Amino acid sequence: MSCHPLRGWGLFLAAAIAWPGTAAAAAEPAAEAMWVPTKPPTRARSAPLAVRLLDGRVLVTGGSISDTSAELYDPVTDSWSETAPTNSPVFAAALLEDGQVLALSLSNQVPAELFNPASETWAATGRYQAGFRAAPTMDMLADGSVLIAGGSRPGGSLASAELYDPVTGTFAFTGSMAFAREGHRSGVLLDGTVLITGGAFQTLTWNNAEEYHPETGSFTQVGSMARRRWNHTATVLPDGRVLVAGGRSESGGPIQSAEIYEPVDGTFSETGSLFAARNNHTATLLGCGAVLVAGGGIGVTRSSAELYDLQAGVWTPTADMGTARVGHAAVLLLNGQVLVVGGTAEVSAERFVGGCPPCPE
Repeated sequence: MSCHPLRGWGLFLAAAIAWPGTAAAAAEPAAEAMWVPTKPPTRARSAPLAVRLLDGRVLVTGGSISDTSAELYDPVTDSWSETAPTNSPVFAAALLEDGQVLALSLSNQVPAELFNPASETWAATGRYQAGFRAAPTMDMLADGSVLIAGGSRPGGSLASAELYDPVTGTFAFTGSMAFAREGHRSGVLLDGTVLITGGAFQTLTWNNAEEYHPETGSFTQVGSMARRRWNHTATVLPDGRVLVAGGRSESGGPIQSAEIYEPVDGTFSETGSLFAARNNHTATLLGCGAVLVAGGGIGVTRSSAELYDLQAGVWTPTADMGTARVGHAAVLLLNGQVLVVGGTAEVSAERFVGGCPPCPE
């Protein structure tokens, strides 16, 4: 692994079952890697949202369809504190350029709201156009607007997309995707385009992918993945490629394979497989350029974690989390550690420490 600068602000059921897939040859866990429990959060959260704020604190909210509570984690003091609740339960969130957090809900009263870290308050903003859009992807573009794409509604998935303008506080439709998607994943590429991968529509699981071009407000199809997958992870690497890992297959089982997207020619190629099949896991780009994948599963919830070496194209097992988690949230902290919270009935959170070689001064 080598050291790489991180770009931007970065930013999703004990292995007892063997699923199909070929893993890389076993290797020793990364030296000095460990998981350290934090002080207890204010409550348990099964599927929370977590956003790192500009000052280094982490906003955590939601966790269920009825949970409006929110709390802040301060990594300097390793402490949690309750903050103002959201007006409605939220299911998607993104950090804005000015440091506020945009969050979306399914409420007719307050479908979108903004968290102000300075005052620790929530305020309603404009109404998004789709009317009902559960769990879309959200990506901040180079001009500060936010692309909101796909998601689910009663009866199926959405192909539509819209843009949030933080200056006017309004939403407007932009070009639609070629395929309706939920459980898809996205990432902003080095040239500012947004890659959308996989997802599902009713009984169909996609292996196709599309790129959104902000300058034209349109999507174009690119090459297809080797596997159909949804609830996977897609991580933009420092060299501009995208690592797609795990997910849920068309048959419903967790996926062990991983692939790399090459933006230069719009194609996917297979890379080393995970050591464990994972669905609803997290993937976090570390400061050294490695990718930490943790937890996930279907039927069995995993505590295991592994690291991807982008130069060698292989995975290495690393220290297990103290608690098995699925549907949790993971955030890279300013000190290089990774905060993991939720995904369990326990009131717990932990930090991943180490796992990367020292970077040169």
